[in-house]
Amino acid sequence: MRYATVVVFWLTMHALNGEVIAADKTAGKDLQIAFYEQLDSYDKQAAGLLSFAPSGRLPPEVSGGKRGEENASSGLQNLSLWGRSKFDTSIGLSQRTGSLSWSIASDLSGKRAPNILSELSYEGLEIRGLELKSTLYFFGGLMDGSFLDLRLHRGVITGGETRDSDYDGDNRTQEYSRSLSENTGDFVSDYSFAYGLNVLNKQAISVAVLAGYSFHQQYVRKKNAVKISPDSELVVGNPITGLNSTYQSQWQGPWIGANFSLPGEKHHLALQGELHSAFYYAEADWNLRNSFMHPKSFEHNATGLGWVVDLSYSYTFDFSLRNETTLGISYRAEQWAAKDGVDTLYLASGEVVSTKLNEVAWGGNAVSVQIKILR
Repeated sequence: MRYATVVVFWLTMHALNGEVIAADKTAGKDLQIAFYEQLDSYDKQAAGLLSFAPSGRLPPEVSGGKRGEENASSGLQNLSLWGRSKFDTSIGLSQRTGSLSWSIASDLSGKRAPNILSELSYEGLEIRGLELKSTLYFFGGLMDGSFLDLRLHRGVITGGETRDSDYDGDNRTQEYSRSLSENTGDFVSDYSFAYGLNVLNKQAISVAVLAGYSFHQQYVRKKNAVKISPDSELVVGNPITGLNSTYQSQWQGPWIGANFSLPGEKHHLALQGELHSAFYYAEADWNLRNSFMHPKSFEHNATGLGWVVDLSYSYTFDFSLRNETTLGISYRAEQWAAKDGVDTLYLASGEVVSTKLNEVAWGGNAVSVQIKILR
């Protein structure tokens, strides 16, 4: 009887315990479901609050509610630096002609006779070059319609002639010395960087304004020179042996410009004009002058202006859906001038003598062909 009672009591407690466990499991499942639902709600809210903007964009303002989300989205669009960008690069070959000339006076004032003491002109420079053009366009955001433009050029001088004249009278009179020499094997280089903004962008025409900075260099050399009689213009005496005189000049400074283009589905015609403010510097080594210091015999400093005009045309070939090739041709003309500078002469004795740099001029034109492949 005692054992039967114990058995009945144990069975009763076991049944009650099973019901409690089942109830606890049900309650636990309900609590777990509620917990995950709340956690999911927190995740969704956190996703809305902690969403990050893509590269090049500023994070949106956090505000609650549907209207706040719309305002944040609108603010994000307005405060974006850019929505998307496009990068174009083309390479080309150029054939260029140029000329460089300069003259100095007898003293720093330029008033003592002769007012033109010595003059050098590097004429008919034939230059074969390689050029690179890269443009990064921005669409959407604060930089919508703007672009960055980079242009590089380097050319080798394959021909040309240098004339060196000295005078005893004003205004290039009483010429008493003249020599002619050849130019070959040296180089010119051009580097330009600009920021542009489209101020008119229609289907038929596009107008952009630009502001940038450029650097231009000419490295010329006198070799294989002969003396020429100013009167008869005939060769006098034997060729000048050992001549290897160099002149390195630089033009650099800020510039502003405008670009006018007529875009089409395949055709593109563009005209760009630039106005440059230039700081001019040059240094030379007159290797046969023992009275001059070497390797820097004298230097030139001046300020000036320059202008550049570039006319280009391109056509795009669609060879496949994922391959577009653009061929272009361009014509470029430029002129640079600096006046009233300083010629600083360094003598072997250590003495430094300054005279007036009357003027410097550099200019020429070039024809180039470019190719651009998009994949």
